[in-house]
Amino acid sequence: MVFNWMLNIRLILAGCCFVFFGFFEVLPSLNLVQQGPVICLPNAIDASAELQQKTKNLQVDIFKKNIEKYYLNSSWILPMLEGMGLDDLTNSFSIYVQILRERPWFYFCNSKESYRHYKYYNDFIEQLQVMHDFITNNQFDIKADSVVNNDFADLGVPLEDLFKEYCSADYYDFYAFFCDQLSFLFVDSVNAAYEYVGTSEYLEKIDECDDIYYRIFDLIIKVKGSKYDNYYHMQISRYGLLLNFVDQEHKMLSETKKKA
Repeated sequence: MVFNWMLNIRLILAGCCFVFFGFFEVLPSLNLVQQGPVICLPNAIDASAELQQKTKNLQVDIFKKNIEKYYLNSSWILPMLEGMGLDDLTNSFSIYVQILRERPWFYFCNSKESYRHYKYYNDFIEQLQVMHDFITNNQFDIKADSVVNNDFADLGVPLEDLFKEYCSADYYDFYAFFCDQLSFLFVDSVNAAYEYVGTSEYLEKIDECDDIYYRIFDLIIKVKGSKYDNYYHMQISRYGLLLNFVDQEHKMLSETKKKA
């Protein structure tokens, strides 16, 4: 079938995005635990400014140790990032993205050999969405050297602007990786929707594909001006053509059924 051939091509194209992050560093299997660490930061009222600063300076070292000891999860990563000063925050974000770039299997598994991407990309999307929300919903108060919520918009610099300035390569790699995971979901969803071409369930299924398409479209804005810019714009154009192709198939089959 022509369509199946085209979908296979799209699957290969989507997979090519992920290959960039596929130069995994093979490490020995570690005895990891499921739960993350308990984060205990000093109370801003009780702790002196000097103690708070010393605590912040220690955070990136603790973060490095926790990355190697625990499965990565936003439940412990974000509280740590929220309690960091500027240098520790940007350095820790870079460490986090380095895991995504070099050994994404480490997010869920003890070893590369036990990792199967098709089992985990939905979990990746969930975790990456939480990090994305953290980046877009918070700012950094330079004077206080701390993260603040967007409710205090007049106090700081948007976190995404901060990351683009201090660790731009990691910021763009994060969003490229996010686009890749959504691309896998998109291709799977289009394949599933095609099974319903010409039926009453088709519209519901293709709406799910449209939602994923626009999520990818919104994320592409984040890599504008980077080395990924042209590549992902080309990808999203191809995905749009694919959606149009499937929709035309549905309309033709529906018309054929009416005439029969």
